[in-house]
Amino acid sequence: MTRPEPTSRFQYSMMHYLTTQLSRFEQNANSEFLNQAGSLVFAPTIKGWQEAMCTRFIVCVVVLTICLTGLGAPPDSSEVSVDQIFSGGIPQSIVELQAMQRRQQDLADRLKPFAVAVRIGPAQGSGVLVSADGYVLTAAHVAGQPGRLVLAFLSDGRAVRGRTLGVNRSMDAGLLKLDPPDNSDATFRWPHAEMGRAAQVKPGQWVMALGHPGGYDSDRPAVVRLGRVLAVRKNHIKTDCKLVGGDSGGPLFDMQGNVIGIHSRIGNSLVNNMHAPVDAYRSDWERLLASQIWGHLPGTRPFIGVVGDPDAPRALIVQVIPGGAADQAGIQVNDVIVEFGGARVQNFSSLRQLVRKQDPDDRVGLKVERDGEVVELAIVIGTGEE
Repeated sequence: MTRPEPTSRFQYSMMHYLTTQLSRFEQNANSEFLNQAGSLVFAPTIKGWQEAMCTRFIVCVVVLTICLTGLGAPPDSSEVSVDQIFSGGIPQSIVELQAMQRRQQDLADRLKPFAVAVRIGPAQGSGVLVSADGYVLTAAHVAGQPGRLVLAFLSDGRAVRGRTLGVNRSMDAGLLKLDPPDNSDATFRWPHAEMGRAAQVKPGQWVMALGHPGGYDSDRPAVVRLGRVLAVRKNHIKTDCKLVGGDSGGPLFDMQGNVIGIHSRIGNSLVNNMHAPVDAYRSDWERLLASQIWGHLPGTRPFIGVVGDPDAPRALIVQVIPGGAADQAGIQVNDVIVEFGGARVQNFSSLRQLVRKQDPDDRVGLKVERDGEVVELAIVIGTGEE
């Protein structure tokens, strides 16, 4: 006979204790009988011993029966609601773990067709279909810039072409548009996931990550990983879902199957990862559709290494950071920058705006006034934080 599964920690503990007692019963009986048989008072005491052991046995059987049947049969895993657990709880039983596994398997099977592997030039990454007309969310560092050709691999192994659209580099958010598959008619619609709301994401809730680690592999579909949200910030969601190279641009789902983020950066450990919140795509959707590019990827903010006098009417330099881009270009304290990249510099605030329009490693010409003379210099834009 198969033992029913315990429906609570109390039942499990009681069953463990009682079955242990019952298993010892026979050993104790044999031992006690031998002890009594070897004594001179065997006959008078054996009856009392038998009565005591029988009483213990009956009590154990009664209580064990109550544990197994008195509280009812354990629920089937299909009858257990796991929404509360996935919103931030912890499973308390094997039945709940089985129910979680069932939900995860069903959800993964439903979501895999929406995840795509993308190849843009030599770079490989992932993405997720979010519209019937073929729009795909990915990471800005995967898309690169607007107008690039894309080769996307679908869950059934087909390859389709597309093109990169807008890129918000500050949020690491990029948008692609896939062409319809060959031989499709005007009624064709892409299967796609729904975009959720990152503002509703809470630390502790369970999430599912899909992607193509290492790039597209025809021998396997998108890889699924389960994890939890560690932190929610305005510009990223942090989770412990394990990600590696090739996952970038892939989707992060809540356990209802809504896209809540896009894989952006891998932390110092494999279980400390950043995802661009899906709200960044919602808020800038029109700019992304218009193939605009703006912002700078984390760690790539343009920087020239000078400090100016904010109260001066002109771009007066009061400090040059040693070893920085400005220092290497020959800019000195008390220089006044009057032109940068062909644009007139009004004050230090306008200089900062002109620098922000550049990219790291760009070579830019500039003019400074020094001791009553105009000196022409060239600077290579560095990276850093203001």
